[in-house]
Amino acid sequence: MPGENGDQSLVAPELVQHPHGADLDRVLQPVRCPPNLNAEPIFVLGSVRSGTSATVRSLVDGAGIRGHDEGNMAALMQRMLDQVGEYFTNFSDDYLSLTDHHTIANLRRESVENHVINYFASAYARFLGDGQWVDKSPDSYLFAPMVRSTPRMLEMFPKAKFIFCARRGIENILSRMKKFPHIPFRYQCRSWAHTFEEWGKVRDVLGRERCLEVYQRDIAINPQKVAGDLQRFLDLSDEQREGVLRVFTGRRHEQTQVAREHHEISIEETPWEESHRAAFIRWCHPMMKAAGFSLEGETHHLNVPVRLFYPQVEGAVALQNVNPDFGFTEAAADAMQLHPNEPGAPPAEVRYTTIPFDGHDEWVAEVVVEHGEGGPVRFGLRIEASGTQEVIFEDTCDVGAPCQVVHWKASLPSLSGSHDVIISTCMAEGAKTAKNAWARFKNAQLRRSVGDA
Repeated sequence: MPGENGDQSLVAPELVQHPHGADLDRVLQPVRCPPNLNAEPIFVLGSVRSGTSATVRSLVDGAGIRGHDEGNMAALMQRMLDQVGEYFTNFSDDYLSLTDHHTIANLRRESVENHVINYFASAYARFLGDGQWVDKSPDSYLFAPMVRSTPRMLEMFPKAKFIFCARRGIENILSRMKKFPHIPFRYQCRSWAHTFEEWGKVRDVLGRERCLEVYQRDIAINPQKVAGDLQRFLDLSDEQREGVLRVFTGRRHEQTQVAREHHEISIEETPWEESHRAAFIRWCHPMMKAAGFSLEGETHHLNVPVRLFYPQVEGAVALQNVNPDFGFTEAAADAMQLHPNEPGAPPAEVRYTTIPFDGHDEWVAEVVVEHGEGGPVRFGLRIEASGTQEVIFEDTCDVGAPCQVVHWKASLPSLSGSHDVIISTCMAEGAKTAKNAWARFKNAQLRRSVGDA
């Protein structure tokens, strides 16, 4: 149908020239578009909240490969093909043989599917084109349409490669519920399980040489390994590998908590009610076992520090006495700014909750007041037992000289179990105003005095 004001730019040319359909056979029985041999797409897939964002950012920002933040076209294509298939299977072969009695019987399922596939092939050609590009399309729907689309994507792009981002079910559902609390718990469980189930079906169809599995845990605690795996899989240069590693060790846009994947949470440690635990076991436990995950969880002793970061997801930390407009902000990828209140006022505090300690006995950070007329400022660290808020450790560091970086280091008791970590700032003795006291924490981390880097 022509657009408004007689605009026919959105109409197939043959229908413009032949309004009564003189060439409709070609329209009704389209030939599948030939494969694109000039494109080398990298499809990043897996369940939502499994490291797909970190992976695609490492390839785009770190390795310099073209791509958008998200794709999601192939999943739409698959859902449309699902609907076409479901619709045609509603009719018996006898019904579809009576072309003089049933109009639908004159349509070929394959022809309708070719229309859908050709449309998306054209969309990829228009918006991403030839050469190497990356497409991130995580699955959040039931039955994992993106994962199921991959065999067709390989037909469309014979040089395609597929990166499956994987995360243990318990951590994934905890993260899903924190990011998407409005989505029912059971739906989240089924969606995660379907993603792993469908990946198990297509992995061998695609060919192991075209597939790489990346675990969110490894991105968090062993980024060097993941960067090396990506370099070998995608034939990246050493410079691109270093860029990937830089992104992995920097800020994570969608991270909801400090990196803690070295400690796997047992189902008994979750805050879920019993009905939710039962639902998780019903829907997720079979795929947990198939993927090699346990309900009890493990601790991976890789001597990695716990890095405090500026959260990009609302609710990831608790703020107290913090100015809502400029009190807690991101200063750089590895630095955060916590502005103190006026002299005599309570400290501005940021609480990182339920951090799992495993022998961590040292605190290190670079602290500075980034203004020539700021200060003096007192930076604070407090560690409390999660739940009881019993104070386990406290320390402060006064910074008097503006723009001078102080390397703050403190020895802690060797701690295990869950604790809250609170950082704070307030004006130190002698300060007259907090006006220019732009206090920053940089490279703040808790680590083991022996082994952590």
